[in-house]
Amino acid sequence: MAEAIEVLHIEITGYGALLHSLCTNVGNIQEQRTPESSELARSALRYQERGRSWLEELRTHLNANASAEKYHLYFNGANYKDPNEEGQSYQQDFTSNMYNGL
Repeated sequence: MAEAIEVLHIEITGYGALLHSLCTNVGNIQEQRTPESSELARSALRYQERGRSWLEELRTHLNANASAEKYHLYFNGANYKDPNEEGQSYQQDFTSNMYNGL
């Protein structure tokens, strides 16, 4: 979250949202302006995807390192997935008319 705050170029104020950027065509002058709604939507999607990626990295780390002694709340919780446990395998039966989606 700290990294996201550092790179977030949008400031929320009592007057609304302001976009911070450099105006490179006039000598790198920093400007604040009200962003277009399409810019806000793109930024929101970009940061949501970054958040999902970080969350997946955290889950992978916790699943690999959690035990009864270390990260015990996660280890005993519903989100823990044993990394050594094989997932269910779906094999295509080529004599069947059903397609399994793999």
